[in-house]
Amino acid sequence: MHRGRTYFCVVIIIGGLLVGCGERQRAYEEANEGKAIIGEVLYTEEQTKQMNVDDNLLCDEFQEILRESIMKLKQFDKENENPYFYNREQITLQVHAEYHNGTEFVDEIADAEIYRVKTYEHGCVYRMIIYIDPFMSSWYFKSGEPLNIYFYVTTDEIYRILPYAQPEPGGRSIDLYDDDNLLTETLDTDEKLQNNSIVVCQEEELQHEYSSITKDGNRITYYLSETKVNGEPGGEDLFVWEQGKGLVEFGTGFGLGPMDVHINSIDHVWHECNLPQEEWPDYDYFINAQQGHYNLTLENMAAFVVKDYALDSGMDKEEWELKRICYCEDAYQVYVESKTGNELYILLSEGQGIQPDYIIMADIRKGDGADISLYEGEYSYNSMLEWHSYMDWFDGKNTMEERPGLDVIGDLHDSVYGNGIFYAIYDYLDITNGDKKSHWEIDSNYMYIGRNGYIVCAYCSNGVEDVVVLVDVWNKSYAVLE
Repeated sequence: MHRGRTYFCVVIIIGGLLVGCGERQRAYEEANEGKAIIGEVLYTEEQTKQMNVDDNLLCDEFQEILRESIMKLKQFDKENENPYFYNREQITLQVHAEYHNGTEFVDEIADAEIYRVKTYEHGCVYRMIIYIDPFMSSWYFKSGEPLNIYFYVTTDEIYRILPYAQPEPGGRSIDLYDDDNLLTETLDTDEKLQNNSIVVCQEEELQHEYSSITKDGNRITYYLSETKVNGEPGGEDLFVWEQGKGLVEFGTGFGLGPMDVHINSIDHVWHECNLPQEEWPDYDYFINAQQGHYNLTLENMAAFVVKDYALDSGMDKEEWELKRICYCEDAYQVYVESKTGNELYILLSEGQGIQPDYIIMADIRKGDGADISLYEGEYSYNSMLEWHSYMDWFDGKNTMEERPGLDVIGDLHDSVYGNGIFYAIYDYLDITNGDKKSHWEIDSNYMYIGRNGYIVCAYCSNGVEDVVVLVDVWNKSYAVLE
């Protein structure tokens, strides 16, 4: 898939401003009043102003060169990627899974991820993990373990790598089900990968005795059914790929009846920022641009996200103030507020190019324009996160077996937030079978409460586990940022 890569490198050397101290320095400055001292050279005020103008122009030119270089790299990648696959180093997904766990059928929303294992000369190996625990009758999978599937992806084809290999004819079989290193050591060339795989996606339609590849619009379907006409059971597999999205449906099983696993929706957890170049924000996008003294690139990434989401959600006319950026648990939290009182709580991560990926933790609107109401419609909000209720613990309908300790580093604005975080942590421990006797600390340095006053984001730790929770103290609900 990646046959080569062109790298663009820009180097900038910035001189330092050296300032002395003491009586000798002050006397020297008084003697040269109205002039700037840079190194050993004296410049007048007008010369200094001109140099500042020149520096700004140089900075603008550098940013333009940087953006053009990244766009060229991105274009190069697009020309060498498969439009039916994800083509990213790593991506987090949520799936709607129906499967049999050995005693009954389960219908749930589950987590999944895909990450790149290795890049070969003509393609890349990816691993997909679906975090469910099905009872499997297919030899492709292991019961009692998360579903693992390896793919070999080239520009034109997607191969499903078999979970075993037999390097020598008649030799022993090697289990490759969930071992990245063993797989890449055993199948160390593109040819070996292709010989140990099955094509499950390509533009050309195929029809074999038991399998087929069909194309309908922007979707390609691979279907395998090895069940004989006489009813003798066999394997069954389904892969549905959509151009620009990746895998959108998957199923597997053995014999007649429902599949052991059927996944009918696969959604990206992270939203990809995709602003056209003419919409890229400049470094003065926020009302208070550069006043928080954040890293300029980071602040510009936040501007990309806000503008991208604002365009999609009908808030493109809003003017935004950057309230805060903090780094916590491998992602940046960004908080902004518009002049009209709307707020965005954002989780931001670096994307493939100049534009970042993001999750809207909360889109808080002034008034009742969103789905979830706060204080009788004074505010309302939508969210891309999965929320849970701690209402039954708060009301006493459920009895607490233990009461974990909870301390605050710093000060909380109001005890209502501490109470909400306490019950949220307890419910989280109950769901995850965590230690309810553990002692937790809230670090107020990482806490944020917006103007709405009802949704707080807090960083909590028990010394072993770190949890970031978003708590809605009005509706007694919370979401965990994982």
